[in-house]
Amino acid sequence: MLAYPSYGEEDARAWDISDAVGGTPGGLDTFHPSPLRSVVINEILPHSENPAVPQFIELYNHSLARVDLQVVS
Repeated sequence: MLAYPSYGEEDARAWDISDAVGGTPGGLDTFHPSPLRSVVINEILPHSENPAVPQFIELYNHSLARVDLQVVS
């Protein structure tokens, strides 16, 4: 999203984060709330030399609302 046009489109400081994939050049950006925004990867162990230690991904929900996650295998 072009937030500060006075810098010019070629200047990275002119742009702000966008909620839409691919951005919204020339248009207003709208916010689409999603409960998944509050879930982040907090810790990950993709490999261990010790076979007794399992691989894992720890997710952290930094909101007070419950978030349903669907595991797809």
